[in-house]
Amino acid sequence: MNMPVEKSKVSLLIPCYNGEKFLKQCFHCILQQTYNNVEVIIINDGSTDRSAQIITSFSEPISQRGYSFVYLSKNNGGAASAVDLGLKYVSGNYLMLYDVDDILMKDAIKLKAEFLDNHPEYAMVRNNGYYVKAKNLKQNSYLFIRNKKEKQNESIFEDILYGKTNNWTGTYMIRSHHLFNHIKDKSIFISPWGQNIQLMLPVAYHYKSGFIDKPLMRYVDHGSSVSRTNNPWRELELFDGYKENRMEVIRSMDIPESEKQNLYKKIDTLYKHIRLRWASQYNKKDILAQEFISLKKDGELTWNDHIYYYFGKNKRTSSIYQRVLYLVKMMHCIFYKCEGKVLRHDPLY
Repeated sequence: MNMPVEKSKVSLLIPCYNGEKFLKQCFHCILQQTYNNVEVIIINDGSTDRSAQIITSFSEPISQRGYSFVYLSKNNGGAASAVDLGLKYVSGNYLMLYDVDDILMKDAIKLKAEFLDNHPEYAMVRNNGYYVKAKNLKQNSYLFIRNKKEKQNESIFEDILYGKTNNWTGTYMIRSHHLFNHIKDKSIFISPWGQNIQLMLPVAYHYKSGFIDKPLMRYVDHGSSVSRTNNPWRELELFDGYKENRMEVIRSMDIPESEKQNLYKKIDTLYKHIRLRWASQYNKKDILAQEFISLKKDGELTWNDHIYYYFGKNKRTSSIYQRVLYLVKMMHCIFYKCEGKVLRHDPLY
């Protein structure tokens, strides 16, 4: 029996590096989707495990499902470079990224595609989801977004840029031609610090974004992602990398130069606040003083900056203050059941 094929094609872009542990689950999620017009583009980013064999073994099941299947292989260059290659092969009306280790609900593609079909005024749509631990994938305790204002906001450019809302792969779908109208040669800035904002920011700047208040994916925390580290200097490197990523994406966007300069300044200020907080936490006095003086010179000091600065100057008071902050944060998580939200709003992604 032939399945009805929807008018709008969805291109599902999947970068993969050493994902053999997750690929079967990934393809299972794809095969159970209730939407029939899908183009699966998977990019093997120089995997050294059995990823290639597993991917090719699913070519036939994917084709039998009625989906087109594009398998690309390249030397390792990071997820952004894999996405950049995959974009050249996109032929769908809509575009969606998907990480191999996350979980899509069966209506994830259908509901977003239907939303865009029915709401031509939006160029992008996002959905809610669950933040789960790898050891218990079915414990749906923490929703991505609980705040009503965050759900209703249709102009999300600054929210994405400043880490006020999630940009996770699998939570959004974009109209392909709206994206390609605003990036050159179907190419994005290739960064080791992520790839989602490269696609979302150009669209969010020029167009409105919708929201589906239904959990359509599970974001799986394995405790070993690029944004998780117990090394303070690695943490600082991540902050600097995410700042660079944002700067370069803005630099590549087709917006007025005066607006770019304004956004550069805001991004720079954001990460000065973050570096100051980091220096206070780890009692790095030189960086603490440097960022405090710089923010004061710019007229950007906040009350939080003053608190971080004065507590951070002394190792003992810094330790006490950080413990208090940790307890407050954990109580907030327990009371609101929003661990994912708290982690997401820390701009470590």
